Amino acid sequence: DSTIYYGNQAFEFGQKIGVRTGLAAPLTAVGRAYANRGELRKSLDYHERAIEVSILGRDSIQLGYCYNYLGVFFLEGENLNRAIENFTSAGKIFELKKFVAGQIEVLRNLSAAHSQQQQHKLAVVEGEQQHRRQAGARRWHRGCHGASRLGRGRVQRGAAAGSVRWLRREAGLQ
Repeated sequence: DSTIYYGNQAFEFGQKIGVRTGLAAPLTAVGRAYANRGELRKSLDYHERAIEVSILGRDSIQLGYCYNYLGVFFLEGENLNRAIENFTSAGKIFELKKFVAGQIEVLRNLSAAHSQQQQHKLAVVEGEQQHRRQAGARRWHRGCHGASRLGRGRVQRGAAAGSVRWLRREAGLQ
């Protein structure tokens, strides 16, 4: 499978040139590829290795994704308790880092796991939280996009400092 070959190549190259942030991403891709082939032991090994690399590289966001993907591995294997455990770890990291995209993905996965456990009320609550975060992210993105367009107009007219202040105010950073 090309994902396995190129994922390993990317990881080795990243190590060679000293990449720290995102270095574990190819390992999780290889782990997913092995899971898709039914080679679960190899898949688990790659997921665990990705976690180690993220910890050594102090890459919190990637560590969150590693726990999330490991949770998916257990969810697909119907080991729901271990899936929830890993999703919860990922969620804590994403919450601490205020990384909304990761929070949304984790909430979707937690909702699926709790639904499979017949914990439908909890699954609905998580689904609603996911929806609120997605809606908030879309509003923020639309606001920033509009602000950046208006801000560019201000910069083109020579009011760079005013443009930056205006963008920061619109993005809620002042």
